[in-house]
Amino acid sequence: MASIFASFCLLGLWHVRQSRKKANIGAVVALRDLLETDKSQWLVLWKSYLSFYMVAEDPDVTNSTWERLVDHQLQDMKGVIATNDIGEMVGFAHYVLSHNTWSVEKGCYLEDLFVKENCRGQQIGRKLIQALADMVKLNGWSRLFWVTTSDNIPAQQLYNSIAKKTDLIQYRMI
Repeated sequence: MASIFASFCLLGLWHVRQSRKKANIGAVVALRDLLETDKSQWLVLWKSYLSFYMVAEDPDVTNSTWERLVDHQLQDMKGVIATNDIGEMVGFAHYVLSHNTWSVEKGCYLEDLFVKENCRGQQIGRKLIQALADMVKLNGWSRLFWVTTSDNIPAQQLYNSIAKKTDLIQYRMI
């Protein structure tokens, strides 16, 4: 079964180019689905992502996350990646689809967004989010939403420029 994102690629909507802003990192040339063959590159970025949020890696969680992201039978958790002109993964967006009590259609939760440190400031995060927003519209899903930490100011600057900040506060019990 072809993925939702792959359908966009076939339509030619996701070929993106950007001029090189930083030396030796390559230009972003493609957004695409996360594939099973991406594991080694994804793992490097995943560990950097966990480090950014000061979370210790749990190998069981990492393995389970990877398996769910690339499981062809599981359609509710997937990933989109950004690659540069030499095929190197420079960013990812993981998303989860779920039913909710506020609409008939599923909602799309952007669970993880990460861009390699030396590639930040090149609109990669914006392009990954826009790819998800376009998928939401094309598939008739109810919304795209996400959270971030209160001290992640660079991310908030991006988010404030493309989305509406809500007044919701997240609570956790366990």
